[in-house]
Amino acid sequence: MITKDDIKYLEGLIKINLTEEKREQYTKEIDEILEYIKEISSVDLGTSKDQEYQHNNIFKSDAVLQDDNHRDLALDNAPEKLGKLYKVSQVLKQ
Repeated sequence: MITKDDIKYLEGLIKINLTEEKREQYTKEIDEILEYIKEISSVDLGTSKDQEYQHNNIFKSDAVLQDDNHRDLALDNAPEKLGKLYKVSQVLKQ
C-alpha cells in the first residue's frame, strides 16, 4: 500500500508541489494501479498441450528467377535509361 509519505517523496523526485487533496487522490489512484498490477501478475500464463500451436511456414519459398526478361520489361517503362539501368536525376550534391 502506498502512503502519503511515498507521494511526498515522489513530489521531491519530480520537483512538484501538490495540494493535500491531490496527494490523497494520487495515493488512492496509485494504490489501485498497484493492486491491478498485483492481480495481473498472479495470472498463470503457462500453456497446456491443448493450446500449443503448430508452427508451419504458410509462406511460399523464395525462388530466384533466372529470366532477364522482367528487367527488360521494367526498363521499357523507364522515362530515361542508361544501358540496362534507370537514369534518375542527381539527388546528392558533392
